[in-house]
Amino acid sequence: MNTTFFAEKEIEVSSFSAWTALTEMSNWLTKLHSISMIDYDKKHSFFVEGREYKVLTPEKITMTSQLVKINEKQMTVTIQAHFFMLHSQLVCKVIPLNATKCLITRKQEYLGLVGKIFATLFKKREGNETNEYLMEWERYAISSLLNDC
Repeated sequence: MNTTFFAEKEIEVSSFSAWTALTEMSNWLTKLHSISMIDYDKKHSFFVEGREYKVLTPEKITMTSQLVKINEKQMTVTIQAHFFMLHSQLVCKVIPLNATKCLITRKQEYLGLVGKIFATLFKKREGNETNEYLMEWERYAISSLLNDC
């Protein structure tokens, strides 16, 4: 009964650069139209397994999120989020293609009946967020490379 939003994008950066950009997601998540603010304990690194953080949406909804699994070798992160009875799981992955290209993917599943209802009502918003997420991830990866030059 889960509803899934999935997108992938081939980008012109190394898999290392794309993974690094993902590990720095706290720097670019608020560029998404669907995220107003993220809040976490800034005394510690953001990208660590178990990290809990809050995501505030423009609709004034606060999702409680957690980085539940980080696999550096497979360049995959799994994030779970919830707001009352609404639960989602997000998996982001980097797939190397060659030395200068990779594929980035984002898969978000809304779980159960509440998730299905939410995804049906907000299908366009969630589809847009999925694609925008990949564009901002790519933009950040490319801008980080340019700043290193």
